[in-house]
Amino acid sequence: MADWYAEPIRLGHPGFVLRPLVVGPSGIPVVTDPEEVKRCPSLGVLSAAAHGGQDMDVLKALHTGLDLIDRERATKYIGFTLNLLAKTEGQAAPEELMMTDTYEYSSAWTESLKAEGRAEDVLLFLNACGVDVPEEARRRISECRDLDQLGLWVRRAATINHIDELFAE
Repeated sequence: MADWYAEPIRLGHPGFVLRPLVVGPSGIPVVTDPEEVKRCPSLGVLSAAAHGGQDMDVLKALHTGLDLIDRERATKYIGFTLNLLAKTEGQAAPEELMMTDTYEYSSAWTESLKAEGRAEDVLLFLNACGVDVPEEARRRISECRDLDQLGLWVRRAATINHIDELFAE
């Protein structure tokens, strides 16, 4: 597709030709060094979008490199990556990677994503059980990043009748 868009566009006036600057996958470097992702996260994201479906090392470098920058910036880049990889081979690759028994990837942001998912599970259970969840309790659950605590709350959420039972010591 990049080759098609790179074709010169004749504008009608003799000699007036627009030559678009187009960068396709072949023009994007394969980034496999987490330190390079740390230095230039945008390049890591583009490399993952262009090459992540074919080269798992690109995705590993992106994950590890984003773990080296501040969380707020990393979260934005993760969002960009997921958007660019949506419905591509690149999207399936990290999912497949995470599902294999031989690969145990972990980083602060993947643990944070797990915690967010677990917190959502707690709130879903509470809702399904008809337990009223005041805003303060909802915030406490949503902001918790302790996977063990969240696991305990998930188990409790399925059997309680009042929110105070969730937080009981």
